[in-house]
Amino acid sequence: MADLLAKRVGVAHELLRTRATLEESRRFLQSTLDALTAHIAILDEQVTIVAVNGAWRQFGDGHELRDADHALGRNYLEVCDSASGEFSEQAKVMAEGIRSVMQGLCEVYTVEYPCHGPVEQRWFEARISRFENNGTRRIVVAHYDITENEQAFRALCQATDTTRTIIAHALDAHILMDQEGMIVGWNPQAEQMFGRAQTDPLAQRQLANQL
Repeated sequence: MADLLAKRVGVAHELLRTRATLEESRRFLQSTLDALTAHIAILDEQVTIVAVNGAWRQFGDGHELRDADHALGRNYLEVCDSASGEFSEQAKVMAEGIRSVMQGLCEVYTVEYPCHGPVEQRWFEARISRFENNGTRRIVVAHYDITENEQAFRALCQATDTTRTIIAHALDAHILMDQEGMIVGWNPQAEQMFGRAQTDPLAQRQLANQL
């Protein structure tokens, strides 16, 4: 009887230790996810959201996304497929990416999309990937805020367009070159001066020989 009791106590102790180890692993995983700046959701094989990180929760709280559990337990594909409104097309692209990764059609699926608010414009890059652990497949959906890069790119494009407009209407002849010194364009005054139209396929080489 004493041996049986001791055995049961040992089994109970082992179970407690196993549970403590699992809980410690769960906390470690959550802490690791929370340390990342991307908004991350982990999906199970049924595409149900089983974990999210701090950045995901913070974004939801800060932008009035009405979900007390931060979408935990919801099916990501169902959310995307039922999306309506201004950015519903982007949601469909996301759903397509998740399905492609789930089916093994690609290892990583990447898409950029706008996510504008009432008073600010935002852009994100979503990266969808998968991993397996002990035969269990998981999908990782990470949303990276690329607003600063997008704004810088748009500002550069606008500045380039403005510069081209100024040069096109300048009274002097201007010839545009790239970083390697290759001629990439010229304005109407340069056309008149050198007699080379930009529509002429041989004009670029001929103009370079003249200079």
